[in-house]
Amino acid sequence: METLTSSLPSQPHPSSSSGISCKQLSCKPSCLQETAQPAGEDHLDDPMFMRASQVPSHLHDPHHDSRRPIFHPQSAKGWSSDPCGPIFYKGRYHLFYQHLRSSCQWYWGLCWDHLVSDDLVSWKHLPPAVIPTPGWFDADGCFSGTVEFDPELGVPVIMYTGVYLKANREAVAAHGLPPPGHDPGTRFVERQLAAVPADLDDPDLTVWRKLPEPVMATAPAGLNITCWRDPFCIARPAAAGGSGEEWVVGLASGVKGVGGAVLRFRSKHFTHGWQFDGFLAAGDNKVLGLRGTDWECPILARLPPPANSCLTSISSSSSSSSSRSSSDWFFAISPEACNFPITWWRGSYDGRSFDVAAADGPHKLDLGTTLYAATLWQDPKGRQLLYGWMQEHRRVPTPPALCEDFCYAGCIGTPRVLTLLGDRLYQTPLPEIDALRTRVSWHAQDLSLGPDGPLLPLQVVSGTHLDINISFQPPSTYAPPFMATAAADTAASTADNTAAAAAAAESARVGLIFKSWRPCGSGAAVLSFDWSTAALTVDFDEPLPDAYTPNPEDTPERKRVGGMLRNYVPGSPLSLRLLLDGSALEN
Repeated sequence: METLTSSLPSQPHPSSSSGISCKQLSCKPSCLQETAQPAGEDHLDDPMFMRASQVPSHLHDPHHDSRRPIFHPQSAKGWSSDPCGPIFYKGRYHLFYQHLRSSCQWYWGLCWDHLVSDDLVSWKHLPPAVIPTPGWFDADGCFSGTVEFDPELGVPVIMYTGVYLKANREAVAAHGLPPPGHDPGTRFVERQLAAVPADLDDPDLTVWRKLPEPVMATAPAGLNITCWRDPFCIARPAAAGGSGEEWVVGLASGVKGVGGAVLRFRSKHFTHGWQFDGFLAAGDNKVLGLRGTDWECPILARLPPPANSCLTSISSSSSSSSSRSSSDWFFAISPEACNFPITWWRGSYDGRSFDVAAADGPHKLDLGTTLYAATLWQDPKGRQLLYGWMQEHRRVPTPPALCEDFCYAGCIGTPRVLTLLGDRLYQTPLPEIDALRTRVSWHAQDLSLGPDGPLLPLQVVSGTHLDINISFQPPSTYAPPFMATAAADTAASTADNTAAAAAAAESARVGLIFKSWRPCGSGAAVLSFDWSTAALTVDFDEPLPDAYTPNPEDTPERKRVGGMLRNYVPGSPLSLRLLLDGSALEN
């Protein structure tokens, strides 16, 4: 099941719909509390970094920008990206993510920001867990990683990739450069580092202490790889809740001139003794049709079948048995540079490698490129929860400058519960987010619009933070998916038939228009579904005249995310749940 995630550059609210059943619920903001930052957080001496004291005073107010999400976790200031290492410890949920307080664009100096929650919905900000240490292995950034409970130490342990630039004279003088054969050839040096809580009696794990030496010091030699970073735990020993005798970790990588790869490391101890154990997965871009040479933020886990019988019943291509098979492993990667969608496969893992060539895939996790750098976590209820980073799509100055009109960029997407039945991946919003609902503010059914009718205004539906449930019935006459193009080509012999085909195609689209706060409605966002092609799309920065006409496909003004719903059953209703949170829209 594909989903659609979009970052909207305007302040939208639902205005009209053409459908048969619509239910809209409003939401209240979650408790995003901010705690005082520790002394010395602005530790970087780089003059290119803007200190918090240099930020214009009106931008310190997190509510200044009405487009800001309120129930998607993000920092009050600066850049928010890759979620890392969700854990449950002493009755509290913890979530980490990459953060730059002093820039609204990616730049060197990333730290791990830290959130804590009692319910996975309302989050409290804590001081950063790990920040770059000048002259050390992470002097220029604390990249992505994982968090695991280490039974040997009796504590949670952060494992992350620390980097320092080869141009950083202080760090290079202290720690040198990789030895010949071990250097991927990037402009920075990568090491795998670790940190542990300083106070085990603190359920918030507020303060973390870095271990003095890398847990993995050098990349494996002679592989012609592009990088080694973003550790993700795949297997655990029995003492840590797993079924094996060792820890197994996968690291993002790639093979130069070929394609992406994931390196496999194993150890009997989480904080030392790691040995390279071959490739966990690898692919040829030409064969797979993928782009990007680094498979960042790799994920490998076995997914359970859906607990919801309604989901089970619609999977016609699957066995009726709910037993797990050897091919129910979920493998996903983010293919470099944040410009390509998260890609996933379903296949088999034999304890050493995931066979990409024999797996079902590659598939897009999302219909768009907004979601990136996801991580997966099995929570105490046994659910596999996926967290991802929702990127900004608005223009910002060259990094690391802070924009004049806003002081933040990016947020963490709504957690998704992942299940797998046969060849179908199901992604459903975390049920706990229902607690954000305040009331049913509007409900209607049996609404109808003809192909020539006006837009239906929903005057009572207004707001920038909404939970919308809507169901569309297909029109009585429409070309089934994949048939519309052929019909249009056949009809092209006469002008009358061509016009008729165009009218039929237009009548086959249903959706919602999200009005903009801008004058004359410019900057609207339009979510639509085309019955004839099974394409679900969001067009944003659109004009909004009395009768909506999208920008033509071949114009530079067209801004669209979306694509075909791979598992849509022709002729069936389309039910959508839309989470609108300021400039963030998820389905």
